Amino acid sequence: LEILNKETYKLMRTKGWEPFWTSGIFTNQIENDVKEQKAFEEEVASLTVTMNAMAKVNDGDKAMKATIRVTADRLECDSVEVRYQGYREFVYFFLNFIAFYGYLLGIIAYYFDDSDMESVPVTIKALKLGMTNADADWHGNFAGDLMWTIEPVVILGSPMFLRWIKPAAKKVKKD
Repeated sequence: LEILNKETYKLMRTKGWEPFWTSGIFTNQIENDVKEQKAFEEEVASLTVTMNAMAKVNDGDKAMKATIRVTADRLECDSVEVRYQGYREFVYFFLNFIAFYGYLLGIIAYYFDDSDMESVPVTIKALKLGMTNADADWHGNFAGDLMWTIEPVVILGSPMFLRWIKPAAKKVKKD
């Protein structure tokens, strides 16, 4: 049980584990001391039961290895979902970056007039991608609106996609 610490214990629990005191439901008021003491005793009892269940088998290493195997299989399935959630976050960033740039073109077109092209800085011309103000404004608004139309489709469709892509949990053979 040397490998067991807060992180590994949290991973071994199916639903994860957060101690009651991290929820912030208790304050330092005197009337809550009794409730807090009772919650602490329940937490310790729950930990004791769980730890005894993990260690109480004829061969303690066998029980721990089985628990680790089940946990590893569950975490492997969960890792696929977490990886795709990371990809989804990148897609959100990309869509919002394009939308930001598109709407920025409208602001640039408003503040830098086409009629005086000599006084417009080179960086502003580069930001507009060589387009006139009218074209930059139109294309920028189109890009922003398109990205913010695609984003809700991604948001609404990603839970179905994540459920579809997540592998089925492996069945564990009982020895």
